[in-house]
Amino acid sequence: MKALDALRIYWPAAAIPAVVVAATIGGRCGGCVGGAGRLVGHPVPRFSAPLVAGPGAAESDHFDPGRQTGRVLVLDFWASWCPPCRDSVPVLNRLAERFANAPVTFMGINVDTDARIAASAHASLGMRYGTVHDAGGSIQSDFRILSLPTLVLVDTRGVVRDVQSGVPDEAELAGRITELLRAAGTP
Repeated sequence: MKALDALRIYWPAAAIPAVVVAATIGGRCGGCVGGAGRLVGHPVPRFSAPLVAGPGAAESDHFDPGRQTGRVLVLDFWASWCPPCRDSVPVLNRLAERFANAPVTFMGINVDTDARIAASAHASLGMRYGTVHDAGGSIQSDFRILSLPTLVLVDTRGVVRDVQSGVPDEAELAGRITELLRAAGTP
């Protein structure tokens, strides 16, 4: 009975932090206090990282978001050990296929400790877009990524327009990409 009484007394104190955490890491993060949501409306952080898997990896290409002007960017922060990250892949694969003839670039940014793990996971998951490896976590830090998976949407002028945590809703994400293309004058 004492444990039940303690629960009745202290549950609000335990529930409030849980609600704050859920609100911060779940769903769209554009209005979040802290984290990647603070990037919305600002230029995409610059970085250059080698592709470890996907198109261009065999040629040792590098990905630099600053060199993607004129294209909508869908940056997917993910890890091999993250179940929701794996659940996101089919959604992103379908959208990459749907927008294959539009100026849209899908890029995975893997935060595993080893590039070989990233490349292996990329292949086993059947990802149809490139992946760079965030050696040392500097990209994740620059983007203020607090949870995985996190998608960062960048417009054709290189400005972050949306940040979403969790498995993306396919229709919603397709709508956001279409909005960004229309805003740039691309049908």
